[in-house]
Amino acid sequence: MGNTKRVWEMTIIKQSTVLSVLLTVALAWVVPTSKAATYSLTNGTSTATYDTANGLTAWTANYPLNGMNVANQQQFWYRIGSSNPEASIGTLTLVGANATDANFDGYKDTLSSLYTNAASKFTISVSSFLIGYAGQPAGENSDINTTIKITNLNGSALDFHLFLYSDFNLGYGGGSDNDIVQFLNSTTVIQSNNVPYPFGGVLQTQEISGLSPTEHEANTYPATFTSLTNSSATTLSGAGGPLTGNATWAFEWDMSIGANSSQIIQLDNQLQVPEPSSLMLGLGGLLFFAAVLRRRIS
Repeated sequence: MGNTKRVWEMTIIKQSTVLSVLLTVALAWVVPTSKAATYSLTNGTSTATYDTANGLTAWTANYPLNGMNVANQQQFWYRIGSSNPEASIGTLTLVGANATDANFDGYKDTLSSLYTNAASKFTISVSSFLIGYAGQPAGENSDINTTIKITNLNGSALDFHLFLYSDFNLGYGGGSDNDIVQFLNSTTVIQSNNVPYPFGGVLQTQEISGLSPTEHEANTYPATFTSLTNSSATTLSGAGGPLTGNATWAFEWDMSIGANSSQIIQLDNQLQVPEPSSLMLGLGGLLFFAAVLRRRIS
């Protein structure tokens, strides 16, 4: 068969009230625990591994990609104020975490975690729901829906900065040196790697609700990771690629959260393996869209 590409795409749309309610219900089942822990989620042909200290560390699916792990790490980082260094949300106090079976099929598919910072008076809750399918053709999909909610417990506004750092290795067999990352605009990023069908696929992340990102960055590992872990405040560069190599990408949200208020950002990750003809049509459309955007910007 012809070659196809595995693609990572992020785009932004409006708020979903229903999923916000689902997050609230899920958090009601959080079980207190004082230590970081690892949780495995299973749904259909898909599995995902979450570490409450490090975020998403593995994501596999028999359909698509024959069980290949595509995730090295996807994690949220935060900063309070304009000059402090960033920290992973995994460094916060873990109030509790719990894996549950949302669709009652006998397998745990949802992880809800709650973190707190007593000094700065805020909490962060994260809920991730894995969707996997039983077999082809519907089995050629895997989906992770993630909601993060930041709650300001102060009587005044909180200057809060959120980062989503993503390191996906899309080369078959875990290879990472040929990945290509390009931002189409401030809210959409594509990551791809040339592989033969049926191992190629489309990996799309869609923000269902929340603020549009303030900044973004495509870079080669470990540049962005180093910036987030050093002792200085980070503002992402706005570099949009295309970038080829051991590529990573990140988004930044700068926000002021009102007194005793919350901000919710919701993301949906979907992994697909379309037939070669439909994938090429999709890629052609994305390339055309990118060209139009470049002409408008110039």
